[in-house]
Amino acid sequence: MPKNQRLGFSKAFAFHRSPNRLDKLIFLIALLLLYASGFTLDLRVGYFEAPPLSFEKNGVATGIFPELLSKIAEDEGWNITYKKITFSEGIDKVRSGELDILLAVAETPEYSEWAQFNEDPVLYSWGAIYVHPFSGLRNLDDLQGKRIAVVEGDVYYQEFKNLVSNFGKSPQFIEVKGNFFDVMKLVSIGEVDACIIDRIVGHQNAERFGLKSMGVVVSPVKLRLMFKKDIDEGVISVIDSYLRDWRTREGSYYYGVIERYLGGTIDRSFGKLYFWIIVIGAGTVAALLAIIGVLKRMVNKKTQDLMREKFELAIANEELMAMNRRLEVTQNELDVVMRKLEKLIDIAGKMEEKELSEEEFLKRLLDFAVENVPEADYGSIWIIEEDKWKLIAAVGHDE
Repeated sequence: MPKNQRLGFSKAFAFHRSPNRLDKLIFLIALLLLYASGFTLDLRVGYFEAPPLSFEKNGVATGIFPELLSKIAEDEGWNITYKKITFSEGIDKVRSGELDILLAVAETPEYSEWAQFNEDPVLYSWGAIYVHPFSGLRNLDDLQGKRIAVVEGDVYYQEFKNLVSNFGKSPQFIEVKGNFFDVMKLVSIGEVDACIIDRIVGHQNAERFGLKSMGVVVSPVKLRLMFKKDIDEGVISVIDSYLRDWRTREGSYYYGVIERYLGGTIDRSFGKLYFWIIVIGAGTVAALLAIIGVLKRMVNKKTQDLMREKFELAIANEELMAMNRRLEVTQNELDVVMRKLEKLIDIAGKMEEKELSEEEFLKRLLDFAVENVPEADYGSIWIIEEDKWKLIAAVGHDE
C-alpha cells in the first residue's frame, strides 16, 4: 500500500484562548501530543510456534506472518506488541478481546460468528498426516483405531474428524493444548501413531522429528489474519490493500519474504492455482471414496447374506445328518425287535405243532425272557398240580 494511504484518526477539541504565554505553551504541547497520538495505533498480536508461518527467534516474533505484518505496521506507524501463545489460547483470547489479531488462521463459519478475517489470504495450504517411516500406515483404512495427535481447535483436525466419521472410521484422537511441534514430538517418541499438521510446517520440519507424510490431503484452506469482532475495519482494509499491492508486483516485499522462507521464485498466480487444483483433487478423491464406501457396504451386505445362507445350509445339512443317524439307530432297534419276535413266534409255533412239550416250551420261554428282558437276571417257572408246586425251569438259581 502506498505510504500516503495511511489509517488516521481525527481529533476534535476546543480551548479557551488566553493572553497568558504559559497557557499558549501548554496548549501547543497538548496539541502536539494529541497529533502524535492520533496517528499511533496499538495492536496486540498473538502468534504460535509453527515455523515458517510464525515462530520465536532470539525472543522476537518472526516468520512469514510476523514479518509481513511488522512491515505494514512500520510503514503505517502502528505499534505492535507480539505475544507467543498456543493456538487454542489465541483463539480464546481473540474471542474475549484480549488480543486484537491472531496470525495464520483459516476462516471457518464458527469463527466468523465472533471474529473477523481479512479478505486476501496470505498463503494457501492444507493439512497433512505425518507418521513414522516404518509404521506401515499408508491410507485412511490403516488409521482405523490408531492414535492420532491433533492441536486442540485446529481446523484440519475438525475437518478430518468429519471426513473419517462419514466413512465409518474411528481413530482415537488425542487433543493437545499446544502447537504442531508438540504433536509431531508425540509421534516421534512413539506415544501416538500419527499427527495432523499444516503441510508447510510439516514439509520444513518433518525430517527434524524423523517423520514422513502419508500423502493424504486434509481440508485445503486459505491462511489469513483473525481479528477480534469489534476491531476498526480500517485496520483490516489497510492490511488487505498492502497484500493486494504486493501480490501484483514481482520482487515486492511479500515475494521476498516468501522466497526466503519457502525457497524459489513464486509466481503470484501459482499459489491460488495450486490451491484450487488441490481443492478439486480433494473433492474428486472424496467422491471416489464415497463411491468406494457405497460399493464396499454393498459387497459387505452381499457377503453377509451369503454367509448367512451358507450357515443356514450348514445347519440344515447337520439336521439331515442327525435325522439319518437317528433313522439308522431306529432301524437297528427294529431289526433286533424283529429277530426277537421271530424267535418268540418260532417257539410258539413249535408248541402249536406239538414239536415241544409243555415243559420244554415253558423252559424256552423262560430262557427267552431272561435273555431279552434287561432287568431279568434270573427267574423260574412253576406249575401247580393237585395243590402241589412243581418246578419246571429255573435260570440263575442255585440247584
